[in-house]
Amino acid sequence: MAVRTGRPNQNRSTNREDRRTDKTDQPPTVMTAALDLQETDPIAPIVMTMDIILIPAGSFMGPTKDEMQSVMSGLSDLQIQQMLAIMHDKSVPDKKSQVNAAATNKAAPLPASTPPSPHPLSSSPPDTTTELAEPGPPLLLAPPAEHHATTPHAPTPAPPPLRRSERLSMPSVRLRDYVCNHVMLPIPDHSSSLLLRPTKGTRFLLCNYLSYHRYSLAHLVFIAKVSTLVEPNSYEEATPHSHWQEAMQSELQALFDNHTWSLTPLPAGNKPIGCRWVYKIKLKFDGSVERYKARLVAKGFTQLEGVDYHDTFSPTAKMPTVRCLLALAAARNWPLHQLDVNNAFLHGDLHEEIYMLPPPGLRRQGENLVCRLHKSLYGLKQASRQWFTKFSQAICSSGYIQSKADYSLFTRHKGHSFTALLIYVDDIVITGNDPIAISALKAFLHHHFCAALVDFPMEKGLKLSDKGELLKDPAHYRRLVGRLIYLTITRPDITYSVHVLSRFMHAPRKPHMEAALRILRYLKKSPGQGILLSSQNDLTLRAFCDSDWAAEAEYRSMAAACCELSWLRSLLKYLRILHRQSALLYCDNKAALHIAANPVFHERTRHIEMDCHFIRDKIQEGLIATQHVSSSSQLADILTKALGREEFNNLVQSS
Repeated sequence: MAVRTGRPNQNRSTNREDRRTDKTDQPPTVMTAALDLQETDPIAPIVMTMDIILIPAGSFMGPTKDEMQSVMSGLSDLQIQQMLAIMHDKSVPDKKSQVNAAATNKAAPLPASTPPSPHPLSSSPPDTTTELAEPGPPLLLAPPAEHHATTPHAPTPAPPPLRRSERLSMPSVRLRDYVCNHVMLPIPDHSSSLLLRPTKGTRFLLCNYLSYHRYSLAHLVFIAKVSTLVEPNSYEEATPHSHWQEAMQSELQALFDNHTWSLTPLPAGNKPIGCRWVYKIKLKFDGSVERYKARLVAKGFTQLEGVDYHDTFSPTAKMPTVRCLLALAAARNWPLHQLDVNNAFLHGDLHEEIYMLPPPGLRRQGENLVCRLHKSLYGLKQASRQWFTKFSQAICSSGYIQSKADYSLFTRHKGHSFTALLIYVDDIVITGNDPIAISALKAFLHHHFCAALVDFPMEKGLKLSDKGELLKDPAHYRRLVGRLIYLTITRPDITYSVHVLSRFMHAPRKPHMEAALRILRYLKKSPGQGILLSSQNDLTLRAFCDSDWAAEAEYRSMAAACCELSWLRSLLKYLRILHRQSALLYCDNKAALHIAANPVFHERTRHIEMDCHFIRDKIQEGLIATQHVSSSSQLADILTKALGREEFNNLVQSS
């Protein structure tokens, strides 16, 4: 809208150029307005904003009364008064001031030389005084009501003052933890001044309240890295990325190794529960990615009480117990050890018959198989209870007593030694006055729950038998042992363990599978172990023979080793390596050495086959020389018996 100023009762036939030059120095008097109406959508409401342009009086002639009536016939009386107030004082009063000004204020007196101009829409004279309101925001003129018609010659009654609510406005309780002061930002307008207006779009922009200028460069880099990382919300979002595929494959492999489920057809009358993947990015302290973790979670909210689960309660440590234990450790100057059990819930055994749909990525087209759960899974209602039951049984079997005051506290007192363990879900705190007992407890927990890597392939003195629960899928065991047999070509240190496991290929049981998995953990701990073919080799034949039985068995093993040495000697001859000195044969059984070297013992060995006595001939010919070796240096023990950690490692290092 363009605002024109002028003297309304001037003769319009007078030369306009003269009026413009004669009246430029006079102040503005009564203002009239002309609205430039644009064509708008007849359906959408018409909202007109007014840009104020002040022009000195006399700059150009004002509109006629007919022009004003034609332009302003569709406006209400209140809008006309507001518009006149804007043109008179270059500002817009607020809503309350507009009502008060229209109701009580009078127009200011005009100069004596200029008579008052009548209202363009009314024959009655206007008020002589007007008190203008404070400046306010730009006015929005609403579209005229269709039923309203303004009579040109009827006086306009002043609208009644609006009552303002006096009720106290309280902020929402959900915003009590946030700073919600609204910030008014300066935004340039079409006029020469700047008006404070709220930002559009988001009502409370975060950038108006937070500032990062006090952060160090390292923190800014950290924020930038974290802001660019996105964790997928579904399997479909994670599939296109190779690192998430590797994370899911690793999780599935861990579940397979733990025997969490077995694939089977769904029995009639059973309804399987669903599952989904949950993705998490583990970060380092500097914001870089440590690893991508994918966890399979069962949809336990679809379980039915009495069908899929019964009891769900699982005790957790009470906070007073935690404080008391920490205070005791501080007062007695005891060390504190904190442990976290990886995949704790996966260790619990399930007693209910639960079927689950195969996880995304494992389903095969055309198969109607489901997962029969044998171990707990994250998301199951009874997962926490089953894990605590498994943990309690294991810790109590090692001599610890469960407290009656707090079932999450386990203690062990032996002489002057005292050890306490407190568990909260999968976090464990250990303290006490005996460092040796604490170390033994940590080793026990690692062995039972953490699937820690081991230093030797088979436990010392382990005796496997045909007792135990049969495996439901023996093919998996057979394939694993078959691969281990092939691996013994380059890893002779696992020969004895694999030989023992191969005896149970026809009907493998759960203890056999656990022993096979232990070999895998040993191989993972020592991937570079093998046979060293040194360049500093004098090509001298040396052999070690041993048997885990009496002297007769040791003598037979000497005969077998003698046959092998004779064959190697002939092989080296074809390779043009002449072995002139006697081959050394080491044995740790003195009785067997005496039988091989002295014919006097022939009467005592008549039940031994004659072909076993050819070792005597080789010794007499000088092709074989026997020597006694202590059991601690007997390298053949690795191939004949299960050794402890120290014995096994010493022999491997010496070989």
